[in-house]
Amino acid sequence: MVETLSGSNIHLVKTTSSQDMKSNDVNNRSKISPMRKAAAVSSGALVGLSGSALVGYDTFKKVTPQMATDLAYSMQHLLPNVETAEQTNKNIAKLLKDTGLKDKGVEYLSIAADGSNSQKLKEIIDANVKPTNWFMKRLNASSFNIFNKGGNAAFAPETNHILVHENLCSTAYHELGHALNANGNILTKGLQKARCLTPAGMSIVAPLVLAVGLFHNVDKTKPNSEKGFKEKTADFIKNHAAALTLASYVPMLGEEALASVRGVRQASKVASKDVVKGLTKNYAKAWGTYALVAGLVSGAVALGIAISDKIKQKKSA
Repeated sequence: MVETLSGSNIHLVKTTSSQDMKSNDVNNRSKISPMRKAAAVSSGALVGLSGSALVGYDTFKKVTPQMATDLAYSMQHLLPNVETAEQTNKNIAKLLKDTGLKDKGVEYLSIAADGSNSQKLKEIIDANVKPTNWFMKRLNASSFNIFNKGGNAAFAPETNHILVHENLCSTAYHELGHALNANGNILTKGLQKARCLTPAGMSIVAPLVLAVGLFHNVDKTKPNSEKGFKEKTADFIKNHAAALTLASYVPMLGEEALASVRGVRQASKVASKDVVKGLTKNYAKAWGTYALVAGLVSGAVALGIAISDKIKQKKSA
């Protein structure tokens, strides 16, 4: 309380310290109505999970043959072939032998555009995406359509197969890199297994840290030394929700990058410099799509928490 003189009258002027302001902010949050809390949490959850929902929809939606054809058109423009499929097939066959992958049971299937080996592809898809229920049956059918039309390429770990459509053969060396990782030492195998943190590109960490961020309020007026382990942990998670989500993508981003590096290194042994240059450019673009997914999901989590906190803030009179 500060006294000021104005003529013969004494006026009392109340000053507010930063500590008082923080205390008022905490008190305001504690007085938020249940409806406002519900609105804050639901709005934050809607925004925070939007990135994961978008990735999940794109991954698990039903893909018809026509949709797969359209996807293949886009993929072939994103990752154009840099040599003929026949040359790629010869090079991959040689590299499988030279790297010892052939002895480890790795096989390469060049998916024919005329569908002549589609039955073989179906058998491999069935072994890796087992149609045990209605959801898996739909995913199985979608996977077959995508690979049969050239909408994607992959290394199938269950059967040790590299699946590459002849119209998307520039991806073959990258998939060879995945095969090297899966059949390599304990570090590369561990890196690939750590991708379980982001199955199908969706982080399992994202909803967990989002939940903490939406329901936990950081008490800025309370010294850190007075906080218990649980409160400190909750504070840390909320304050670093986006970073923790992004960190869960490190194994995926790292393994994809390593597969490309190893693939390009192997390609340089059998292909021309121009081909290797084209592969490097293609794989950099492909890696960028993974980084985009990681940024999208992490950014959505951060935005969801920020929106929730904004709604919770009680407007002062």
